[in-house]
Amino acid sequence: MNRLFLLTALLILATVGCDSVGLVEPIGDPLTIDEKSEYTGRWINSDGVICELKVSKDGTLLVGAMQWNDEKQQFVANNLPLEARRVGSAIYFLVRGDGGKGDYGILRVQRVSDSELRIYGADPAKFRAAVESGKLKGEVIVKPAQGNTRETFQVRIHPDAKSIDEVFGSEDFSQWAPKDGAQKFRRLGQDN
Repeated sequence: MNRLFLLTALLILATVGCDSVGLVEPIGDPLTIDEKSEYTGRWINSDGVICELKVSKDGTLLVGAMQWNDEKQQFVANNLPLEARRVGSAIYFLVRGDGGKGDYGILRVQRVSDSELRIYGADPAKFRAAVESGKLKGEVIVKPAQGNTRETFQVRIHPDAKSIDEVFGSEDFSQWAPKDGAQKFRRLGQDN
């Protein structure tokens, strides 16, 4: 399986099946190139997944990883652009799905130190409850169960100023993250 896809899916889908949560548009303000550069380097998580973050010449923050291609009998590089954004003091990496045409997956980034990151995915069930209760503007698209599969859903958040500040700008994102918390990443190639 594509390690970059695995990493992204793990974080964005919050390991809760095929349920998802996304933003219909980016939130917050873009990070500057200098701010994005603070995240560049090779990172490894506790599962041994290694990825690299780099700022391209046009200022795009990219995450890349290698994948083995059995058919070609060689490694293939995979790249994924990230929208690096700030809401208050909170940092987000937004990942646009569907080939750059879909909603933005949400990754909350906590910088513990120069050599450690904690990255939180968004818990679809928690965002679904917030939309259904009216706390957040958005919609829930339910896909009925078929055969042996369970019902799945997609939460589409339509961010407004109030929700951006209250939800995405809050210091504590744990109420919106999966129970198992953050993925921890350690920077490689530095004294830690």
